[in-house]
Amino acid sequence: MKLIEVSVNKFRSIIDSTPVRIQEDITCLVGKNESGKTSFLHALYRLNPARPNVNFRVEDQYPAWLEKKDRMKGEDLEKFKPVSAKFQMDQELIDDIHETFGDGIMQDNILQLSRAYNGELDYSFNLDDKAAIKSLLKELTFSKETRTEISKPEIKYVQDLNKAAAAMTFAEENVKDKENIAELLTRIKNIYGSNTLTNSVWLNVKPHVPKFIYFDKYSSLPYTVKIKELL
Repeated sequence: MKLIEVSVNKFRSIIDSTPVRIQEDITCLVGKNESGKTSFLHALYRLNPARPNVNFRVEDQYPAWLEKKDRMKGEDLEKFKPVSAKFQMDQELIDDIHETFGDGIMQDNILQLSRAYNGELDYSFNLDDKAAIKSLLKELTFSKETRTEISKPEIKYVQDLNKAAAAMTFAEENVKDKENIAELLTRIKNIYGSNTLTNSVWLNVKPHVPKFIYFDKYSSLPYTVKIKELL
């Protein structure tokens, strides 16, 4: 998975960095002193830090001249997201997701992450819920009446399908529908548990998201390292 774009907003000296594209090989930040280079890297570091106990703090990092003004507007600064980024997922990961949740559920290969001052991490994908439902129903056969019930327009998400299927009752002689609805509910439980499609995909993707460290000349190691041997 590759980082391809970063945006930083209302963090230290940066009000709006606008989207910054990340090159495939090396990206170099160039600018005058106090122009925001370090602030940009510190914000990115806090998006998914490798070290524990690295947090955002409104009191220390929200632009001081804006803090009072924005609070007076009624804005909840703790929920403001100072950093967001886009990652490009590799094909192997996409294939694994399709195998688990159904072919075609990923409409592109982009993961979007953002973190708020309160530490809450937000994630989003461009997913096709219809494809996920289609995968769950694969090879299951139902009577016309049952098929109509589980295909209503209001059933747009996996949790809608689960709710509709769980509420269905059948006549004693309708063994086939009863068995297939039971199989459908088992599939949903095994694949999703109580999670949504987005949350379930995230649990599969999360271990692959790059973690960040921040290292500068003031963090130099207290000993000599032979780079070639280390590599």
